[in-house]
Amino acid sequence: PLAVGDVLTISGLLGTQTPDNAALPVTSPFGTSGVWKQSTGTIMVTLTAPVGSSVTMTFVVINRETASSTVTPSIGVTGSNPIALIGMTLPILAAGTAPSGRWTSVAIGESSTIQGASNTLTLTISPSVPQTAGDIILVTGLTGTQTADTPAL
Repeated sequence: PLAVGDVLTISGLLGTQTPDNAALPVTSPFGTSGVWKQSTGTIMVTLTAPVGSSVTMTFVVINRETASSTVTPSIGVTGSNPIALIGMTLPILAAGTAPSGRWTSVAIGESSTIQGASNTLTLTISPSVPQTAGDIILVTGLTGTQTADTPAL
């Protein structure tokens, strides 16, 4: 677990228009602001509550005005429970480079793992471009269920 006073660092968020900020607002269960450094694309959040499981942190940066390549940020922790900086898996901040779109985040959850029980699947998605009425979102690979094929659920 991460302890109060440990510092979570995300670096490599290069190319934003967000100026340096000693208290960039953060939404998380472990802190309300972080120190943002534009030149290195780094935010450092000092934990005000311990973290022992999966959590979500959000903050806002301003994308650059011109088309750009993606960046792959790194994340690490310094303090009582250090974690070395490692690269994250989803490249981001590709302003103007995804005319055909891509997913900025995708998650799927289920309501039950009991055999034979009804199971509500919840898909949470964030596309990089707006979707309009008539667009089709195709989910594949949901095999092994007892639900019969149907053109619409």
